[in-house]
Amino acid sequence: MILLDACVLLNLCATDRLEEIGRCVPGGFSVAAAAREEALFLRDPVDTVQPLKPLIINPFFERGILQELSLAANEESLFVNIAAELDEGEAMSMAIAIHRNLDLATDDRKALRLYANFGGDPNRLWSTLSVVKAWADRAAPSADELARAARAIRDCARYVPAPNHPLYSWWSPFVT
Repeated sequence: MILLDACVLLNLCATDRLEEIGRCVPGGFSVAAAAREEALFLRDPVDTVQPLKPLIINPFFERGILQELSLAANEESLFVNIAAELDEGEAMSMAIAIHRNLDLATDDRKALRLYANFGGDPNRLWSTLSVVKAWADRAAPSADELARAARAIRDCARYVPAPNHPLYSWWSPFVT
């Protein structure tokens, strides 16, 4: 199971393929309660009057595609320590992932830098690109489908990976 922080959740929702992508990941996806509360809107690049569109994710929880995880009492001190450095959604996601030994998906640069400092295993980290690549490798969507998903992540979730991201060269042809 991969615990998604709010930014990765938004990015994957932007593709309109969250369910399909989740089926390609062992154990599917979970989301910390605070990260769920932060994932509110996607952008509509065409609508200049109301460019922010509410993100409707309750059906994903109702159908079991996403599982919400709440902070347990024994995770609170780790959460407080992490929250001194990161916002609540990233801090809760990180505390739960570290304490429960779950994989964590985040694109937050500061969270990525701090993860090991708080006891996380860097081999359990995912990014939007690594999740999308896992889907591409397992489901073999066409190049056009991948390009649509990549452009939606860029345009609707406003995520553009840094050129030094390990998967940037794999990703960049799909968004040009």
